[in-house]
Amino acid sequence: MEHIIKNAYLHMFEAVRPLMQVVAQTNAPDLLAWFGAKEVLRELRDTLTAKYAWAVPNTQALYAIGDYGPLVEVGAGTGYWAYLLRLMGVDIVAYDAEPRLSAQEDWCYEGPKSWTEVLRGTAEEAVRAQPTRTLLLCWPPADDPMALQALRLTAAQHVIFIGWKDDGVTGCCDFHRLLREQWELVREVEIPQWPEMKDRLFIYRRR
Repeated sequence: MEHIIKNAYLHMFEAVRPLMQVVAQTNAPDLLAWFGAKEVLRELRDTLTAKYAWAVPNTQALYAIGDYGPLVEVGAGTGYWAYLLRLMGVDIVAYDAEPRLSAQEDWCYEGPKSWTEVLRGTAEEAVRAQPTRTLLLCWPPADDPMALQALRLTAAQHVIFIGWKDDGVTGCCDFHRLLREQWELVREVEIPQWPEMKDRLFIYRRR
């Protein structure tokens, strides 16, 4: 059954596509306009990734993830992906080492807020609490052992990774090596990409 979901992040991303087209020009006729568009786009991306997530969710990615529930997300950040998945009825528990405040917790807080409940917990704590749920990792920090720790500890049959494949931009080198050695890539889904980004959604099955 189709779910109608108000995905504000995706709508805003689509709204700035004309700006991306200006920045993508290799021989811009107006260099000042090109530099201006690039600076505006950079600021917009910084604002939106802080408010929502590093990766932009689309319908195809959300439905692909939903096929592998129940899930546990480690390093959930603002919980935006978990928020959309919960709107679809997907069973997901989200964790972050330093979860953001919600509007209900502090209405006057002006920083990025969480979109849904995100529990406090490290990668080890999250996976030990939910060992058999499909592991979801969205843009794990570069050169950080968090994703590697979660991957080593999970007893799940599937892992869903959103980020750059075989690249230290998301996760560490040992994380990508472990994925190659012990997990088989069974599904790949395109997601909207900010300029110069190569992130996609990858679903792995334990070998």
